[in-house]
Order: sequence, then structure tokens, then C-alpha cells
Amino acid sequence: MNRYEILITQSAEADLQGITDYIARELQEPFIAQKMINKIIDAVTELELFPLRNGYVQDETLAALGIRKFFVDSYLIFYVVDESRKKVTIIRILYAKRNWIMLL
Repeated sequence: MNRYEILITQSAEADLQGITDYIARELQEPFIAQKMINKIIDAVTELELFPLRNGYVQDETLAALGIRKFFVDSYLIFYVVDESRKKVTIIRILYAKRNWIMLL
């Protein structure tokens, strides 16, 4: 089975750092923060084998750009798949209750 390469944008990296900082510092739960980051990374890693299993976003404009999403607890992972190059690009990782359409 062909594996896809996973690329993470700077925005998604910043999102991960923000999630870590918020949970560890604001909520004072560093163990929970690390656990959440590990859960997100594990879910993203699964895209190496099954990048097309998640649907496109509900917004027509963003869906036309090929943006897909899936949940990990209270967070949404947004990504695009380049089938010809066998690459998955993680574009954002956002808290689900945020106005994510405006952030994409």
C-alpha cells in the first residue's frame, strides 16, 4: 500500500503550539496538553494510509479547493490531498467552536 507524505504548514504548527500553551498554561494541565498533542499527531499520521477517508468541508468555496476535515476531540484538522504527488498537507488545526471558515 502506498503511503502519503505528511506536510504540516507553519500555521498548523503554530496551532499545535497554541493548543499546547492553552492547555498547559491557561488550564494548568501540562499532562493533558501532551496527551492531546499526541492524540492529534497520531490521527494525522493515519492520513499516511487513508487520506481520502474524511469528507470535504461544508463550505462550497473551501471544498472546491479540496479542503477536507476531521475531528479529534474538540479540534478540527483541515488538510488537502495531492494524489498525484502522494502528499497530504495539514493546513490548520483549530478549536471546533471557532469561526474556522474565516480562519481558513
